[in-house]
Amino acid sequence: RVHPELDFVFVEDTLNLALSEMILVEIGEEDEQSAYSASSNVGSNSKLGSSVDFSRTSSRVHHIEGERNFEFSHDMWRTTVLTTLLEARKMELHRRIATAMEKEQLGGVLERRDLSRLLTLFEHWKSCDEFLKAAPLALMVGARLNEWDLVRQSVDLYRDALEMSLKTVRPVDKKWKSDDEDCWVQVSAESDVLDLIIKLHCRIADTFRMLNRMEKCIKTYQDAYTILSSCSGSRRSLLIPVLAGLCSANLDRDPKNEVQALEQEPLLEQFVKVAQEDGCAIHLARALAMKAGYYAQQGNFEKALDDLKFLQTVYRAEEHTRRITKHYGKDYAMETFSQSILWFVLIGKEAEAVQQGLFVLKHHLPLQDPKDVGSIMSLILPTILVLKLVGRGEDAHYIFCTYVVNAYHDHSPVQTNWVELFNPLIYLLEIVKMEERGSFDSLLLERIQDWILDIENSYYSPEHLRLCHTIMGEISFRLGRSKQVGDPMRGLLFQKARSFLTAIAQDVHSEPFLAHSALSFLRAIG
Repeated sequence: RVHPELDFVFVEDTLNLALSEMILVEIGEEDEQSAYSASSNVGSNSKLGSSVDFSRTSSRVHHIEGERNFEFSHDMWRTTVLTTLLEARKMELHRRIATAMEKEQLGGVLERRDLSRLLTLFEHWKSCDEFLKAAPLALMVGARLNEWDLVRQSVDLYRDALEMSLKTVRPVDKKWKSDDEDCWVQVSAESDVLDLIIKLHCRIADTFRMLNRMEKCIKTYQDAYTILSSCSGSRRSLLIPVLAGLCSANLDRDPKNEVQALEQEPLLEQFVKVAQEDGCAIHLARALAMKAGYYAQQGNFEKALDDLKFLQTVYRAEEHTRRITKHYGKDYAMETFSQSILWFVLIGKEAEAVQQGLFVLKHHLPLQDPKDVGSIMSLILPTILVLKLVGRGEDAHYIFCTYVVNAYHDHSPVQTNWVELFNPLIYLLEIVKMEERGSFDSLLLERIQDWILDIENSYYSPEHLRLCHTIMGEISFRLGRSKQVGDPMRGLLFQKARSFLTAIAQDVHSEPFLAHSALSFLRAIG
């Protein structure tokens, strides 16, 4: 495209000379489209997953009128031309190209799925220090890269964009950025700039979490929190996601670390306070659910249940569950209601635990997608365990089979990592039912006994290992108890029970309810 201030004939002569000298090559519209298509292909043949170079801009000359299109014949020519230009002239050229690219798409370039063009546009805006233009592109492209599991590349892109913001912020003190390149301290900026800086911090923290680099994740959220703390005026719309991410990441730390636990409590109080001031029920529900979960981690179940009472005044499942899931990934408030069933058991309030379990079945279970067996299992498992505990094995068996096992087979091939729990839990509930009836199926008991003694059935995923071994320990205990004193099988089954349960009781990382159950059965064995 020829700028209005330039002589068209002179430009055309210059381009033709460049063509004759093989500095440029002219391409047609079809060539351009196929080139873009090839460069944006990030499927099985993509090079993007292995090495994305965000530092290079395209060698293409862009034309919004589409009359003639050119490429440099070699990157060497492009480099040579660029190095002869003054920095200000380079920035102006990048700005013109970026503007032309946006106009070419009639303002719709940001909605395109062509990552090649989006990355090229990002580089042009970056090259002319247009943070407000480049940062939204980085957020958009980074999200797409994360969808394709290209998490490391998205981190690089986000940090590349964040580095641009250094020219747009003002220091609160002279040493406003520490020697650690990742450590931000107090700065101030215009509102729109600050919004993008905080969003980039949150995205970087989230991608670090996806990479299981939790300390980096927490540190990035802390930087964002520090920046917001230096701002004047209310910034709740930014503070809420920062506090939510920071508190959530801290909950994944070792709950036995007293120093980290002391740091977490005031943050949770702050999250609840900010969410209350904001007046949005979904944020307050998330904050209260997180606070209750924190106290449960610390073994302070009375305080956890106090937060549950507050949550009950805020949360309406029919109204809020979709919104919470959309905003936070899943409904943590509903999960808290379910987990509280076990908290009641741990403080000796079994009747309240049963009541809470029946509440979950009546009000929360109908809101679940019957095909989502994994979510249903997570929701109703505490109810199943407490019903089994209070002598309602028939009810527990019916609920488990109806809403999980049968649903899984009816909607096959639905995938769920809960399948490995089916056999242990079904066998346990079958034994409990026999004990409640006072009538025993010897053939079924023998089959369960053979199954429990087969070491091949002791292997589970790390996610469910403690739960499954607790259930298998209880099965072994109940089978052993059914044998006559002096029967060698009684001692063998009790020994098997100890091997499962001792490890659970002694593991500091065991869930409190599982550790409590393991200790109870170990005491019963003697």
